[in-house]
Amino acid sequence: MVDILPLKGLLYNQKKVEDLSKVISPPYDLIGPALEKKLKSVSPYNIANLILPQESGGMDKYRNASKILKTWIQDRILVLDSQPCFYLLEVLFKDRGSYKSIKGFIGLNKIEEYGKGKVLRHENTLPKPKQDRLSLLQHTQTNFGLIYTIYRDNTDLVAKLTEEQKPVVEVQPFYDPNLMFRVWRVSEEEPMACISNLMAPKTILIADGHHRYETSRIYRQKMKQQGITAADYILTLFVNSNQKDISIHPTHRLLKLKENADFHDLLKKIEMYFAIEKIGDQQSDLAAVLEKEAEKNQKSFVLYFEKKQVYLIRLKQGLTQVDQWNGLDVNILHHILIGKAIGQSNIEDISFTHEMDGVMKKTNQSRRHLGILLNAPGINQVEKLSEQGQLMPQKSTYFYPKPCTGLVMYQLDSFRGKRLL
Repeated sequence: MVDILPLKGLLYNQKKVEDLSKVISPPYDLIGPALEKKLKSVSPYNIANLILPQESGGMDKYRNASKILKTWIQDRILVLDSQPCFYLLEVLFKDRGSYKSIKGFIGLNKIEEYGKGKVLRHENTLPKPKQDRLSLLQHTQTNFGLIYTIYRDNTDLVAKLTEEQKPVVEVQPFYDPNLMFRVWRVSEEEPMACISNLMAPKTILIADGHHRYETSRIYRQKMKQQGITAADYILTLFVNSNQKDISIHPTHRLLKLKENADFHDLLKKIEMYFAIEKIGDQQSDLAAVLEKEAEKNQKSFVLYFEKKQVYLIRLKQGLTQVDQWNGLDVNILHHILIGKAIGQSNIEDISFTHEMDGVMKKTNQSRRHLGILLNAPGINQVEKLSEQGQLMPQKSTYFYPKPCTGLVMYQLDSFRGKRLL
């Protein structure tokens, strides 16, 4: 069973912070330098000051985050909710010209080892982000962001609980006018029991937040050695994957080629594995091109090398090992296109982006950059592979939209009323 609990959320005090749109942020790993600067300048209480702290007054950034948090709590900028509850969350968003909505609920989820089958993952993680988040957690003992998980159920309990109820929060974040967040509180015994009973037999899949979950597993082990149980739970968003508006966006690759790598020579190697079609110099809808390829069950990619060199490549039939990689576009990209055709020896660096425009802009600025655009896996495919215990490469999925950071937080020592450090 999935072990979940309500919580006394750590919340912004709306008597002190009237405009919540200026204090919430995207998840920390989506904040680049320019956005970080904007977030911190729009309000001195923006959550970015805690999730992306800076060194100050001789203190390292993690100790500074702890100091800021304590000050905000002392000044009642942040306050604990009056009683334990679940928080219902609706995210309204605009995606490709259409208005959509997904709903879920926020609570505490007991941290489990993956082998127990209660919590599934689908991507590999890297050590550097885990160490960063661990240091922040050790100094603040607070979950600022949400682990975004999905479960499958044929009922729509969250929608029923929000019917004819007025949200306690409704905010459009200044950082993205295409988003709107609504929050409801559920503190009555009967609906809280309904939520707990719903989740008891479920398995949940981490959609976003693998590094933060891994961090909390490490931290829990450290606290267990001291006999402290408050670190057994992590702040989690639970979303029913049966909602039609849940979508996964692709994560495109941007390759920085070595100085001696020649793109046209690479094309000849690529042609050993892929049929190549030049799209031309027009700014066509490349997302639509890839979607049509997916509808035909083609394993296809778009190569973007300067404005006048845009190619659609299709994997040739009969290649071995494709089934071994579950037919995933991202696996074919790394094993065949990058691993065999282009070759790691020709690549200086690989970066990732969710925005096609970002790939094109960077590529147009430098002849050493090659953009690779791809399709995202389907949610059913991700769930199936996770249930089989198989992992995708890092940056394989981008569940959209992401929940914001700062609406509901979890201070670990509020669990037992005891300080951890």
